[in-house]
Amino acid sequence: MLTRTIAPYRQVFDTVRVVIRPDEPSIADLVRRTGAQVVEAAEAGEGQSRSLAAGVVASRRADALVVGLGDMPHVQETTLRVLCSAVTEHPGRIVRPRHGGRSGNPVAFPASLFEALTKIRADKGAREIVATSDDVVHIDVDDPGVLVDIDVPTE
Repeated sequence: MLTRTIAPYRQVFDTVRVVIRPDEPSIADLVRRTGAQVVEAAEAGEGQSRSLAAGVVASRRADALVVGLGDMPHVQETTLRVLCSAVTEHPGRIVRPRHGGRSGNPVAFPASLFEALTKIRADKGAREIVATSDDVVHIDVDDPGVLVDIDVPTE
């Protein structure tokens, strides 16, 4: 699943970083074989937000950061390209794909939010930042994969 998830990101982005727990050498090897970089999150056991923070810190020199989830292997390469274009068209704003009126993932964050992303605690990810921001651009995509998180039961 992870290699399938990483593949379209590798087609679109020069640098792809995958955040993992430090005690998972077999996953680290798998990630490296895809050409992606491994970022170990020492505090991953404290929740998704700590993994996000590790990824943000590793990407601190970027102008924007696209945050994808490892358990969403159906996101299409074309969606990632549309997301990148939207980031360029809407600098400084959060960009989120939407399919069938429902917001999905991955989400792009501008560098101005990196510090806030590193301060999130618990297992919330960046949902709170997205939910409370007035600077979110929704991009309609023809990709149901932006809604398919395989560890979440279908409603």
